[in-house]
Amino acid sequence: MLGRDAGAGLASTGAAVVMLKAEGIDVVSVGNTSADPWDPGSDDHAAGCAVALLRVSQWADPEHGRYVKMVTRDGILEGFVCVGMLRTAAELTLLFERGSELPADRSVLLRYDGPDYEPSAGSAFALDATVCLCNGVTVGAIADATAAGSASVACVGAATRAGTG
Repeated sequence: MLGRDAGAGLASTGAAVVMLKAEGIDVVSVGNTSADPWDPGSDDHAAGCAVALLRVSQWADPEHGRYVKMVTRDGILEGFVCVGMLRTAAELTLLFERGSELPADRSVLLRYDGPDYEPSAGSAFALDATVCLCNGVTVGAIADATAAGSASVACVGAATRAGTG
């Protein structure tokens, strides 16, 4: 993946979010995921400037079909693969799209799909955050649909097109 300015977004990076939605499996991948945790790194220089090394954080729980790999450069997400962890994938997609720095403790991101996750304790998404990338649906649009009487996932999907792509 080519470099990008912080906050440049998916359109300017040329990166695509790839989502596989199939019975019993959820996979999301975006950006540069080719780095390996044991890569020695590089001391290459580009145009007289040092190129920061790619760093890899991985977590796997094969018993429950969960896996996350995050590739960063200077703390900024370059790419990720997420299997079986939809909330974590959604948060990582937003962080990637915005060019935001990941938390120093990457395990915080895994907790979105943990048994102790309590959405009412504080939302991970701002009202303008995109929840459904296929149709560009925001948290605010979903909140508006539920406030207008959409009481089920099917109703919210019909009102906003979220989850219908």
